[in-house]
Amino acid sequence: MLSLNDRALAIVQTMIADAEALQLAMKRLDNGTTVVDAGVHIPGSLEAGRLFAEACLGGMGKVHFCELNFGEFSLPGVDVTVNQPALACMAAQYAGWAVKVEDPSSHKNFMAMGSGPAGLIPGRAPISEFGLSRPGRGCGIGTGEPQTSIGTGGRVGG
Repeated sequence: MLSLNDRALAIVQTMIADAEALQLAMKRLDNGTTVVDAGVHIPGSLEAGRLFAEACLGGMGKVHFCELNFGEFSLPGVDVTVNQPALACMAAQYAGWAVKVEDPSSHKNFMAMGSGPAGLIPGRAPISEFGLSRPGRGCGIGTGEPQTSIGTGGRVGG
């Protein structure tokens, strides 16, 4: 059965394997979560951003760099192609679930609005509309819009 988290995980594993060239930083938390910083506290790169976008599509799309022409001037841009838009753009990116973790030992807390395929694990995304079954425990790939310090993180769904 199709797993958007497994597809996204393959992309994230590629990013981790090439972390130095992509200018990424990783942190392994006590609870087993791996946090990949692709440009918050380190420079990141265009290629890291491209791969990040493909992971956010649940591995169901491709992102390519392009040039956008506007008459006398042009700007860099991206071209996104997906085979199954409902899966890549709705199921894989269903957003609006809060990720909150308190770390009493370091007094560093983390809060973000989550999105990404990890939302399928705890049942926040309406997956029945997309013909997907509810995944069990396991890997969840998510992204967050931090509202507090990224001192710690949390595993979504257990």
